Amino acid sequence: MSVRALPSSTEGHFHLYIDAEMRPDAHAAPLACLGDAGIIGADFLAMAERNGVSLLIRPGLTKTDLALRAVSAPRWESGY
Repeated sequence: MSVRALPSSTEGHFHLYIDAEMRPDAHAAPLACLGDAGIIGADFLAMAERNGVSLLIRPGLTKTDLALRAVSAPRWESGY
């Protein structure tokens, strides 16, 4: 398993990449810990719980790029 933190397009923010497969029922525990520690925001945690998944934007893309693609995934709720 490897872990990396890459800068976000939002100044002072980072994306944490954990290269490990997790069962869906095990996914909530590390997210809750990150939320309790203040590493991820309540809005991201709520979005992950609503959608049953947490995803990161591929390095080089921005939230604006993602919004342009949202039309093709109408069930996805970003919350951002």
